[in-house]
Amino acid sequence: MLQNIRDLVSGWLAAVIFVLLIVPFAFWGINYYFGTGGEVVAAEVNGSPITLRDYQQSVQDLRQRLRDLVTGMSPAEQDQFLKKRALEVLIHRELLNQADAELGLRISDAQVRGTIESVPYFQGDAGFDPNLYQSNIRAVGLSAAGFEAQVRKDMMAEQLQTGLIESAFVTDAEARRLAGIRGQRRDIRYAVLSADALKENIAVAEEDVQKYYETRGDEFMDPERVRLAYIELSAEAVAGEVTATDDDLRGYYEDNHANYGLAEQREIRQLLVTLPEKAPPAQVGKAKKRAEAIVGELNGGKSMQEIATGQDLESDTGVEYSEFGFLTRGVLEPEVDEVAFALKEGERSNPIQSKFGLHIVQVTRLKGGETGAFEDVREQVDRDYRRAEAEKRFFDRADRLATLAFENPDSLDTAAEDLGLTLRESELISRDYVGTDALGNPRVMEAAFSDDVLREGNNSELIELDNTHAVVLRVLEHVRQQKKPLDQVREQAVTRIKIERARDQIRARGEAVRARLKGGAVFGDVASEFGLEWIEASGVRMDDPNINRAILREAFSLGTPASGSAVFGGVSLGTGDFAVVAVTGRHDPKPDALDDRDVKAVRDELRQNTGTRVWRNYIDELRRTADVVVFEERIQ
Repeated sequence: MLQNIRDLVSGWLAAVIFVLLIVPFAFWGINYYFGTGGEVVAAEVNGSPITLRDYQQSVQDLRQRLRDLVTGMSPAEQDQFLKKRALEVLIHRELLNQADAELGLRISDAQVRGTIESVPYFQGDAGFDPNLYQSNIRAVGLSAAGFEAQVRKDMMAEQLQTGLIESAFVTDAEARRLAGIRGQRRDIRYAVLSADALKENIAVAEEDVQKYYETRGDEFMDPERVRLAYIELSAEAVAGEVTATDDDLRGYYEDNHANYGLAEQREIRQLLVTLPEKAPPAQVGKAKKRAEAIVGELNGGKSMQEIATGQDLESDTGVEYSEFGFLTRGVLEPEVDEVAFALKEGERSNPIQSKFGLHIVQVTRLKGGETGAFEDVREQVDRDYRRAEAEKRFFDRADRLATLAFENPDSLDTAAEDLGLTLRESELISRDYVGTDALGNPRVMEAAFSDDVLREGNNSELIELDNTHAVVLRVLEHVRQQKKPLDQVREQAVTRIKIERARDQIRARGEAVRARLKGGAVFGDVASEFGLEWIEASGVRMDDPNINRAILREAFSLGTPASGSAVFGGVSLGTGDFAVVAVTGRHDPKPDALDDRDVKAVRDELRQNTGTRVWRNYIDELRRTADVVVFEERIQ
C-alpha cells in the first residue's frame, strides 16, 4: 500500500496534490484542517487542560531519562509504557497544583530566586550568571516568567509532600521494638555442600539432551536481526566545513549585537503585602490600605526591614520583606518587572498589584547595559557564528536528505552522492541493540523494525536523534528469529542439565544432613558421615557482611532454640550449592541498652516509610476523586 502511494505522488499528480494542500493553508492556515485555533488538549483534569505540546515534551523527557530502564521491552512496549507514564506524570502534577491552590500554599519570590540561583546549570565563574540562566531556559522553550512559575509550582508540591511526610508519627515503643529486632544476635553453625564435584560425575544421555532442547527451546534462540545501510548527519560534522571571514564575523556581530553585552541588571528589594490569588474584594481593599500606610511609613523615614519586622505572615495583610540582589528583565512578575525596570537608581515604586499581593519595590543599584566591542568578543562571535552556520546547513541538508530518501525509496545511494555523505553499513543487530553509536538510539531500532522499512523495503523517514543529529536507514538483510541448531548448543544444554541435576542431588543430600541433625545426631558425627566442615559464628547480626546473605536470612527466619539445643534449616545458594544452617543461641538487646542513635535511625526510617505511604495514599485519593478526561485519539 505504502509503495503504491509513493509511486502515485510523483510527476504531475504530485503538483496537483501540492496545489490542493497549499491553497487552503495560505488562506485559512493549518487550523482549517484541525478545527479551531489554540492549543490542542491531550487531557483535562477537573476541567484544567493538559496540552498536547506538554504531553509530547513529557514523553521526550522520559524517553531520555528512562532509556536504560526499559531495555527489556520491545520498542512498541517501550513506547506504550513511556506514553502512559508521561501522561500520569502530567496528571499528578496538575492535581498537585490544584491541591496547592486550594490549600493556599505560597512560595515567596525570594525562595524561588534562591532555588533558581542554586541550579548548577546557571552557574558561571562568579556564581549565578543571569545571561546563562536566560539562554538555558530559552533553549528549552521557556520564558523567565514561565520557568519561574514552574519552579514555584514544584516548590509548593514539595512543601506539601514534606508537610505530609513530616506529619507521620512513630512511637518510641515502635522504634525500640524494631531496633531491638535489628540488634538481635544469633549463634550459628553452618556447612556448605558443594555441587561442583557432583557435576563431573553426572552422565547425560543423548535422549536427555534432545528432550531438553525440544522442551526448553526458547533458551536457545537467535533473536530477529537486521543488517542496515544508513546515512548519519550531524551539525557537529558539518561545523568542520564552515569557514568564517572577518566580514562574516562582523556582520554576524552587528546582527546579534544584543547578545554580546552585559544585560542590564538591577538590585531590587521589596515589601509584599500578601494576598491569596483569588482574594475577595474586601480583603484586597484592606491590603491596599495597608500598602498605602506602608508607603507613608517609608516616606516618614522607616526602612523596609523595620516595617517587616514582627509582621504576622498568616494575617490578612501580612507583610513580607525580600532582597533579590541583581536581576535581569523577566525574572519578577510581569507587572512588577515593568515598573522595576522603569525606576531610576534609588527610586521606590507605589504599590503594584500581582497575583501574590501588593509589591512596593525599590531599586538600590544598577549595572550592565553595555555592549562589548567586537575585538573584545571576537572569539565568542566566531564560535557562535560557526555553530549557527553549522546548524543552518544541518537543517538544509536534513530537509534535502529526507526528500531524497523519500523520492528514492529503494536505495540510499542517491542521497549519499547528492549530499556527499558516507553510506555506512552495520553488522547484523537485534531489536535490543544498545551500542554507543547512532544505531543504539531506540528510535533507530523502532524504525528499522517497522513495517514500512522491514516489510515494505522502503527507506526510513528522517529519524531525529536530537535537534542537530539525524539518521535515515534501510534494511539490507533480515534474519528472522530462529532456534539455534542442536549441534551448536549441545555443550550448553549438557552443562545446564548437569547443573540442574547437581543442584537437585545436593539439595537432597543437604536435607538428609538436616534430618540426621533433627533426629539427634551430634555435629561431629554428621560431619564425619557426610564429609562436612562446620563453620561456627557467634553473635552475628542479620546484616553481617562476612556471611552469605541467604544463610543469614535462613538463620534469622528460624525459631528460638531451647537451652542447650539447636534449630535447623537449609537453603539453596545462588551457586547451586546447599547450606545446612543451625541456630544454637539467640541474644536480644535489653531495651535500656539500645543505642539512642540506632533507635533514632530506626524511628527516622519508619517515619519516612510511613510518610511515603501517606503521600502515596494522598495522591491516589486525589486521582480517584478527580474528573480526568483523556483524549486518546489525540495522543496515539
